[in-house]
Amino acid sequence: MTSILSKFKTAPFRTRIFLFLRWHLTPYEKIASYLPTSGRILDFGSGHGLLSAAIALRSPACEVIGIDHDVPRVELANSTMKDISNLEFATGTTADIAPRSGKYAGITLIDVLHYFDGTAQEHMLKQSYQALEDGGTLLMREVDSNQGMLSRWNRFYESISTRIGFTRSEQLQLTFRTRSEWERLLHAVGFDVRSERCSSRLFDDILYICKRR
Repeated sequence: MTSILSKFKTAPFRTRIFLFLRWHLTPYEKIASYLPTSGRILDFGSGHGLLSAAIALRSPACEVIGIDHDVPRVELANSTMKDISNLEFATGTTADIAPRSGKYAGITLIDVLHYFDGTAQEHMLKQSYQALEDGGTLLMREVDSNQGMLSRWNRFYESISTRIGFTRSEQLQLTFRTRSEWERLLHAVGFDVRSERCSSRLFDDILYICKRR
């Protein structure tokens, strides 16, 4: 699926370098493999659309919607992915996690929740639970904040990306939790949860595979 990167060949050089690094540091195809192969899938915080495209190309029976607040990234994703018929992008906010009609078979929140405070994090997870079909899947990836030097480097990277504007966020103060804290919160919301490491050796990201009961 590296052909996804080739769709950005006319994008600015800085963007192409960023996407090259993101693709090779994040196992998008593995993440996509945990989702249902049919139904509506919401990729919230879709950015340039790498994961959204990986999901749509892996499962043509899925209808994939990518939502992000960053207008230039959404516009670029729409223009580069317009030939993928089961994929669309739109700008939106956390309110758009709630579907306008029907429910989702799957929702992804990959590297998203640490940009929100604790109260907002809990609210977004409750929204996601309500937006899923019975037995639907939520995939969430976050840094484990309790893993020493690797975790500190991971959090430093996220903070610098935000401060220099490479990742757009309304707040500079990021909110991280430990793996056990995320699992407790997800269980409290109502999900059945399992988690596994999901990153390159440079980082300490954890993928939470959650099922609506």
